[in-house]
Amino acid sequence: MNREELEKRVLLYEEEYKRNLYFFSQNKNPLYQFLRIYYFALYMELFKNFDLSFVIKELLIKVRRKIRYIKKKPHVGYMINTLDKGGVEQVVYNIVTNSKDSLPYIFIIGGKYGQYGFELRAKGYYVYLLNENFTYFEEIVEKVPIPLINSHYCIWNLDKISGLGIKIVYTIHSMYRWIVEEKDINNRKEMYKYVTTFFSVSGKVRDYFSIKFGIEKERIILVKNGFNSKEYNVKSPIASDMKDKLFVLEDKFLFINVGSIVPVKNHLLLLDSFKEHILDNQNSELWFIGAQSERNYYKFLRQKVKKLDLTNKVKFIKHLNKKELGAVYRRANCFILSSVYEGSPNVLLESMFFQIPIISTDVGNAKELISEYGIIIPNSYNGLQTIKDVEIEVLPYKMNQDNKENLVIAMSMIVLDYDYWKKKAVKGKEIINKKYSVKDVVQEYEDNLLRIF
Repeated sequence: MNREELEKRVLLYEEEYKRNLYFFSQNKNPLYQFLRIYYFALYMELFKNFDLSFVIKELLIKVRRKIRYIKKKPHVGYMINTLDKGGVEQVVYNIVTNSKDSLPYIFIIGGKYGQYGFELRAKGYYVYLLNENFTYFEEIVEKVPIPLINSHYCIWNLDKISGLGIKIVYTIHSMYRWIVEEKDINNRKEMYKYVTTFFSVSGKVRDYFSIKFGIEKERIILVKNGFNSKEYNVKSPIASDMKDKLFVLEDKFLFINVGSIVPVKNHLLLLDSFKEHILDNQNSELWFIGAQSERNYYKFLRQKVKKLDLTNKVKFIKHLNKKELGAVYRRANCFILSSVYEGSPNVLLESMFFQIPIISTDVGNAKELISEYGIIIPNSYNGLQTIKDVEIEVLPYKMNQDNKENLVIAMSMIVLDYDYWKKKAVKGKEIINKKYSVKDVVQEYEDNLLRIF
């Protein structure tokens, strides 16, 4: 049974649990109520419709939850549209699982747990699927006082949440360049009026967000994303086809790009530059690793690979578990981030941890992270404040971008003087351990939240 099928079964179980609990608890016999005998009747009914092992696993989750939340600590709610795979989702997962001084309650606006939501539930965290039902949210916070909500990108009913006397901290993860319609911008401006404090993952993100949505910089606190190295010490197996791919590389020089296949990642800049690079470096290969989130863009890139005669040099790899991704990082010779814009890309932290030489466009906090350990190339535009939305939209489909030669030169520099750049990359890992350990970063994040109480 895959995760999606298991999630459907869990949702069905939860519905039956609630319905049967209500039914059996209606018996008004004092002894029945005092001893809570209705729980025995409840589980007998559940055993009729679900496997014994499944019911026991669900019972153990409830036990874990009971133990986790027995402590008396401040309650913090984390609100997000979805908790499936993704950079923002991973950040929320890291914050929740590393919180020490508060008890986290997770609110997913939709009706599905997603990968990270499902994992948090299994670990015994309260994860609520709101299905955009504000009445349900009100019922929850009435039973469990939550004085503060930390919202991640989500602006769902911030005005009503504030009206309940709940303080709101909004974390800014990206530039939100894709929000271009005036009505959408104005809607966010209106919702942001109810935010007590903003957190931003980088200075560039803060500055752009401040101008776009009219938020005073003084209201925005800079926070860091942390790196959780434990995620790569997982027991999940490496698929045999991935072992084969890594084995046949032999002495190839491997460039990688990790991230969803979406236009903002600007893969064409990398393809175009790689085509020129291999004229003098036939030993190089390029791998794109990430979910093919936008099928039309993915097809466009595949067509370009064929047109540029790179079929034997470029691979697209759809999905890797953390252990497989770690294996690729360990084998890779250079990581390249070619994005048009970013917030605080987790992939740079990953690459630094695995001591890989890095080339990156000047996006998000890339300069702050790798300027001493890798190569920063200029963007193909003068600034996000000046470039028009239509130009941003067409840029990822454009050959011969203004920074192409910068990337070609940077790739050659890494190949020709690899030992020099590898030594720099080793120092990058030291910085990750000192400044970006997920425990330390989350502690700082949590301290900022608790000050707002």
